[in-house]
Amino acid sequence: MKTLCNFYVWLIAATLAVVLAGCVTPSSAQRGALFRAEDSLATGHAQDTLGHLARARQYGDLTPAETARAYWLEGQAQEQLQHIPEAVAAYRRLVQLYPQAHDAGLAKERLSKLAP
Repeated sequence: MKTLCNFYVWLIAATLAVVLAGCVTPSSAQRGALFRAEDSLATGHAQDTLGHLARARQYGDLTPAETARAYWLEGQAQEQLQHIPEAVAAYRRLVQLYPQAHDAGLAKERLSKLAP
């Protein structure tokens, strides 16, 4: 009886995993990776931030707003790691490609301090 019960529990768990796997779309996976990148940065885990950003980009094209935010997060993470040339490059890409983005203004401020 216990074996049969364990089998049913396993069967339900496996079915649930298959159903939930179908619910994860590339765009939701991207948003999740961006959210984890923001969270990692806020908790001082800059290297993890860069990893989450790389995963977000692997899921396909980001929206312009997501791409702008990703450049901002990349610049911030690179600064935390003391990789100033990489931070400057991320901020410059943000300002050049998305000058109207909210984060572009923040990036300009950082550029004025890092690369006067």
